[in-house]
Amino acid sequence: MSPFSRLLLPLVACVLVLTGCSAAGNDALPEATDGCPQVQVVGVRGQSQSLDKNRGLGTEVDGVVTDLEERLAAKGVDDIDVDAVRHRSRDASDVDVYEADVDQGRRLLARQLTASVRDCPEARLAVVGFSQGAQIAQETLADRPALARRVDALALIGSPRHDPDAPFIRPDLPGSEATLDGSLGAGPDLGALADRTVDACLTRDVVCDADGGTDYTVHKTGYEDAGIAREIAIPLHRLVLR
Repeated sequence: MSPFSRLLLPLVACVLVLTGCSAAGNDALPEATDGCPQVQVVGVRGQSQSLDKNRGLGTEVDGVVTDLEERLAAKGVDDIDVDAVRHRSRDASDVDVYEADVDQGRRLLARQLTASVRDCPEARLAVVGFSQGAQIAQETLADRPALARRVDALALIGSPRHDPDAPFIRPDLPGSEATLDGSLGAGPDLGALADRTVDACLTRDVVCDADGGTDYTVHKTGYEDAGIAREIAIPLHRLVLR
C-alpha cells in the first residue's frame, strides 16, 4: 500500500463517520426547515366515518398512518405532519348525496395538497384514503397530473374504484388476490403516479372486489386489523423514503 493510500483510508473513514455513513443508503430525509415537516401525510376517511375520532382519518387510515409514522421514526424521520380532509361524509344510500360528498372531498383535497406543495415543497408528500376516501384521492390526482407528480406515495384502501389491471403496488394481504373491479367501476388512470400507488383490496370485500354481494363485513372490519395496516404501511414507507 502506498503512503498516499494509508493517508486516504483514515480520511474516508472519518468522512463516513461524520456523515452517518450516508454512502450506505438514503434512509434518512433532510431535516425540516422553515416550519415545514419532513413528511406531510394527508388522510381521507371513508363514508360516514367521524371527524372526531382517529384524528379525523377513520380507523383504517389511522392504523396505516400510525404504522407508517413508527417506521419513519425508526429511520430517524420524526417530523411528520398528519392532516385529515374535512369533507362531508354522510351515512346515506342516496347516490346524489354520496356524489356531492365526493365532489366536496375532491375540492378540499386538491386545496390541501396544493397548499402543501406551495408552502413546503421539500417535504415528502403521502396521501392515504379508505373507501370513499380512496375514490376521492384517486379521482383528484387523476384530474390534476401536475399535482400528482408532487405526491411521493399514495395508498388506496378498499376503493370502490379498484382496478385489478392497474400497475399498482399490491401489498401482501391474506387470501387470494382480488380480481374484480370495484363497485363503481375501475378508476381513472394515474399515469406515472401508478408506480407510487399502493392498492389494498381484500378478496370478498364487496366494495373493491365487487361480486354483487351485500355482505359488507370484510369491508367494514377487515382493514382494521393491525397486521393488514402493517402490510400496507411497509411499501408506503419505502416510497416515502425513496
